[in-house]
Amino acid sequence: MSLADTQRRLWRLITWPEGVRPALETEPSGTPPLAALVRSDERLAAEDRLDVYANAYFQRIHDVLAEDFPTLAAALGEDDFHDLVTSYLTVHPSRSPSLRWIGDRLAGFLASHDAVASLRGAYPFAADLAAWEWATEGVFDAADSEPARKADLAAVPPAQWDALPVRLRPSVRILRLAWPVQELRGALRAGEPLPGIEPRETRACMWRQDDRVVHRELDARETRALEHAAAGVAFGALCEAVARDVGAQDAPSLAASWLADWLDEEWVLSISAS
Repeated sequence: MSLADTQRRLWRLITWPEGVRPALETEPSGTPPLAALVRSDERLAAEDRLDVYANAYFQRIHDVLAEDFPTLAAALGEDDFHDLVTSYLTVHPSRSPSLRWIGDRLAGFLASHDAVASLRGAYPFAADLAAWEWATEGVFDAADSEPARKADLAAVPPAQWDALPVRLRPSVRILRLAWPVQELRGALRAGEPLPGIEPRETRACMWRQDDRVVHRELDARETRALEHAAAGVAFGALCEAVARDVGAQDAPSLAASWLADWLDEEWVLSISAS
């Protein structure tokens, strides 16, 4: 085997989520025995020696996911979270030298993959909880940006308001969930036992305030308006979208009221930065 082939083989064996021996069982016939690459000794066979590195690799990713999804890990418990990580890495192995993005597919995996159907049945809120915690990571790490100020907008001539861009800052996230998983997250952060929760349609905006991640729940109409703002529409187009909910007569004042709230909460990107 060439050096490159040897490296690829060892990498595959070390990163196989279920361990070295199960990985060896999937190799094509005629593959040289592992003992040709890794020496055995009186204490450990070749497979066991390589498993030391494999276990360390898996444990490192497990620990990173537990740090990124602490409430999910607490809700599932040690055994079920371990099984989740194993199943997840089997389907979505690490694709980057950085572990920052290792959890980017976990919410979708929990929501729909057959490999975790039983887990989904036992913890029906798990996908929403993963989505909430992953959004928290994204908000915290988002690029800095300048917020729009009311004084800046007050200087805009009335004739230009229809074309005024309304764009959200990079640290703003809009969430639509079927479970109030923020209650679980709040309990964990307060050091309290995780409460039982019942399904409830939950809409929220999450953003960074100084060095903290905070959120506010939204009603359905404000959520739709904020989603239009996230798409980067002008104020006139935002009013048209709101009009579909409340009618053309009330839309401008309601849109202006929401925009004032969004400015107070510093969700809107500075006009000069947009």
